[in-house]
Amino acid sequence: MRKPVFAAIAAAAVSAAAILYLARPSDLDRARDAYSDGDFATARTILQPLAEGGDADAEYRLAKLYESGYGVPANRRRAFDWYRKAADQQHHLAEYRLARLISHDHTLLADLTDTQQDAEAARLFQLAAEAGVAPAQAQYGYFLAIGRGLPPDTAAALVWSRRAAEQGDPDGAYDLGRAYDEGDGVPQDEREAAKWYLKAAVQHPGGATQMSARRLLQKMWEHGTGPWRDAEEYVAWLASLANLGDVEAQLELGQIYEDGKIVPANLDTSTQWYLKAATGNPQALADKFANAGATSAALYKVATFYLAGDRLPKNPFKAMDMLSFAVVRNNVHAQLLLGSLYMDGDVTERDDRRAWLWLQLASRHQQDYAQTDANEARARIGELVQRMTADDLAAARIETEEWQCRTNFCGRTD
Repeated sequence: MRKPVFAAIAAAAVSAAAILYLARPSDLDRARDAYSDGDFATARTILQPLAEGGDADAEYRLAKLYESGYGVPANRRRAFDWYRKAADQQHHLAEYRLARLISHDHTLLADLTDTQQDAEAARLFQLAAEAGVAPAQAQYGYFLAIGRGLPPDTAAALVWSRRAAEQGDPDGAYDLGRAYDEGDGVPQDEREAAKWYLKAAVQHPGGATQMSARRLLQKMWEHGTGPWRDAEEYVAWLASLANLGDVEAQLELGQIYEDGKIVPANLDTSTQWYLKAATGNPQALADKFANAGATSAALYKVATFYLAGDRLPKNPFKAMDMLSFAVVRNNVHAQLLLGSLYMDGDVTERDDRRAWLWLQLASRHQQDYAQTDANEARARIGELVQRMTADDLAAARIETEEWQCRTNFCGRTD
């Protein structure tokens, strides 16, 4: 009679062990958690053997690490190889990412012509699109629209753009909006265009597509069209984008409340939006090319507030700090102001070589809007030349050229 009891206990123990085993997170789950926590080195350590063992999802995730340079040195070739392994196993996200790599870098399939590579990218986009991957649907629609890698087909392009847009993809929404805006394959319909632009504009603040959609909507507003009934609705819409982190919307709100043309002027509200645009977006501050124009314009404005002491408590040190961020984004107003501050020595210790650097960079801008500041910078340089020694001038010229090239503005005047 005791054997069945022992057998039952043993069976229960085995079942419990099995349940505990199944409840333990898999290696792939641990890799996902590490990635989400920003521990990319651990994610890579876990993913590598799984990928080498043929796990398609591990191959895909390892490829993403190599593409982004997270946890490993960025390596497009390795990313390409791992994406291809995963795509060969019908991993649809890998098909999409592989197609993107091929479409952006024709050195990865050097044995194929450019036309053949475009055709391969289109094929992969189609596979992922048919599996329901929204960004792939948008890209496949775009390829169909322009006839890249396959014959152009406007009607089919609209079908795929719409499918992507209805899943919330900003590129699909933007492309569909443009089709209605221009009457390309559908009857021209400004309201329908605005509807899809609005959907694109609230996705991924700071992204190229989002910014393009917002600018087109802004033009609609300026032309007296678009979905807003009045200025209050337009400003409320801008505020919704600004609260999502859209730097350009934050800057525009600062300007709107400053000039009081479409809503009553409110300098306190204006200042707060300028501050948000200047300092409330760590990613924009970390990357000098992310929202460079809007971020630098806001930084410059806030610096002038700290210097004047009218809209913010006077603080020359904070002003200099703000300007130091703005000048590396090639903002002509900030470069002229910072150069002048170093030249005059009223706010900081006089430094003719630093003055020369920023005034020279300001003087090189070629755009029409920058010419007043560029001309003033040239005049101030003329004053500097009169008081600098030949050795200081030679050193300043070398430092200026070295700095400009070192910070990726070598030869740039925009």
